[in-house]
Amino acid sequence: MPQLSKKDFVYIFLFTYFNSLSEIFIGASMLLSRTKSLIKKHLYKRLDISHNISHPPSLLLKYLETKSPISLIDIGAHDGKFAKAIESYCGISQCLLIEPLPHKAAYLRQTFNSQKYSVLECVLSQSSGTVNFEINEAEATSSLLKIKRPMQELSDLNLGKPKIIQCQAQTLDDLIINYDMKLIDLIKIDVQGSEHLVLSAGKKALEISGLIWIEVSFKPLYEGSSVFSDIYSLLEKSHFRLMELSPGFRSPTGELLQADALFARI
Repeated sequence: MPQLSKKDFVYIFLFTYFNSLSEIFIGASMLLSRTKSLIKKHLYKRLDISHNISHPPSLLLKYLETKSPISLIDIGAHDGKFAKAIESYCGISQCLLIEPLPHKAAYLRQTFNSQKYSVLECVLSQSSGTVNFEINEAEATSSLLKIKRPMQELSDLNLGKPKIIQCQAQTLDDLIINYDMKLIDLIKIDVQGSEHLVLSAGKKALEISGLIWIEVSFKPLYEGSSVFSDIYSLLEKSHFRLMELSPGFRSPTGELLQADALFARI
């Protein structure tokens, strides 16, 4: 064992001191967070406000005005949390909820039963017709495209054995014609790698849209999937500009694989 100098002992002391200090602050931060949560829960109960009110992504808030209802197309609605958050924040005047999973679509129809909501059990793609849709055990990863199961970056996901169902496909432009939409304030797209298929058949829809909130990937996680550069190029050509980027799904090693991006029409 090498002989330690006085300088070495000083470094050891400083390391131990600051390490202990950081643990104290982490503990204090956790205690503060729990206390804040309990106080919030108590106040919400006293004021008869739901403690589970959801909010839109924080990066989207400054582009929305409270109590100013918007038109929304939610592509990949899943359980409707995004639409609920928009409704609670600024209100919705018209909303199309697109969801291919039958049980999720049934839930959406039951939950969003107002006339301003329309639930479509289908996928959006580059053409209309009947298509195969792959359902994984981790349902949020289900897609028109086959996920790359051998990828080490996806090893933390519980994909299970895929189940293939047939579902109807429509195009984004067909939707706006069928539902006579003259203006779309916000389109949200969460379709696991097939974003380019949605956008390529939505040129008319993009012309009347203000904001696009879209999940993008930095690596192709599905066979034939698009990546961020594809989506950026496509939307730039349609006169949209990238305004915000919110980190999302990471690999087991911490590599950023997906993010939510906000594009605004200029």
